[in-house]
Amino acid sequence: MKKALSLIVVTQAFLLLSGCSSLFMKSDPLTLNLEQGSTHNLVQETNVQAFSDATMTDEVMNMKMTIMVDYTVSKVAENGNLTVDAKVSAVKLKQNMSGMGMNYDSQNPDSTDENGEMASEHFDPIINQMVIVNLDKYGEIIKDENAEPAVPGTNPESLIKQVFSKLPGCELKVGAIWIQEMDSTSTVEAPMIYTVESVDKDKVTFTFTIDKSKSKDTDAISDLQSGGKAIYNRKTGKLIETTNNSTMKGNSPQMGEFYMVSTTSIKAVK
Repeated sequence: MKKALSLIVVTQAFLLLSGCSSLFMKSDPLTLNLEQGSTHNLVQETNVQAFSDATMTDEVMNMKMTIMVDYTVSKVAENGNLTVDAKVSAVKLKQNMSGMGMNYDSQNPDSTDENGEMASEHFDPIINQMVIVNLDKYGEIIKDENAEPAVPGTNPESLIKQVFSKLPGCELKVGAIWIQEMDSTSTVEAPMIYTVESVDKDKVTFTFTIDKSKSKDTDAISDLQSGGKAIYNRKTGKLIETTNNSTMKGNSPQMGEFYMVSTTSIKAVK
């Protein structure tokens, strides 16, 4: 089950991780305008169901994971770049796989069952570990060339980076389109197409969908469909809420051939 947990964590990390090439518009794209010293809290919730058949009637696994991230903007440079001190403050995981349950709650260790101890070994060492993240004003993580590449979902850096994605760099006009390339660490390579759905004085809403015509399947994951909606504060560029719904067909040594449905949402608490 520990290997299966790792697969699921990596899979849900793929659904959120994103990187992109530079794109500068002549008009006003969304930019980060967070105050130095400001503190913020985000909650990421992921619900996953896996089935052994394409009709999705024979459930073999279900999982609910909650990751809470706290961060403080410790510095804002003259060019708009931000230094962020962030930490994963809590993780909750409830899973049932082929009749075997697992419960883990970093905030309530007494509720962690025997199988949850495997999740405890995975997550306990990274809870409340402070990570420094450098972002440009478009929300893209400024890479540290000396840093070791991280496998998604295996350390505090990769978990935290899931909640920071580059802002859609398109003109804030209904119907404007922006294509976001996936990060090199993603399990499946496929760009995401963002479209401006609505704009008002307070917020900007984007819809997004994966470009299946340019997706590259692997043995682990194929036939991926993914998309959703993202809402940002227009003044600060801060994420208000995003939801991604995905379905995929996959194959792994632990689960064999499977069909998976997942919903991942990130909400700003503060």
